[in-house]
Amino acid sequence: MSEPLETPTPDPGAPGPADDLSEILTVVRRMDHAQDAGLQATNLLRDEVSALHGLLAHLIQILTPDQPEPEGPSLRDLLARVIRQQSDLAALLKQTLATSARIETRLAGSPTPPPLS
Repeated sequence: MSEPLETPTPDPGAPGPADDLSEILTVVRRMDHAQDAGLQATNLLRDEVSALHGLLAHLIQILTPDQPEPEGPSLRDLLARVIRQQSDLAALLKQTLATSARIETRLAGSPTPPPLS
């Protein structure tokens, strides 16, 4: 006949389910601490990269001017100045012509000055 099945008796020195659970919890805690350390290292590295980026941007700003310094007035400014001078010159010519016409009128003794165009 068949032999009766024997239920194995637990060995007092062998690890039981409680020991396995304790070992799993220890491993999970180590993993958690490792992840925390990794996150802290990542944050520190991110902060250092950000600071380095700021320093590089500041260095570039110092070394390169925002706009090149002009070598003189712009063409627009020069043309505006020439037009303003021409306008002032035309006004002076009109005044000179009017003044010379009045002088001529007084010297000639004519009653009315010649018309100005």
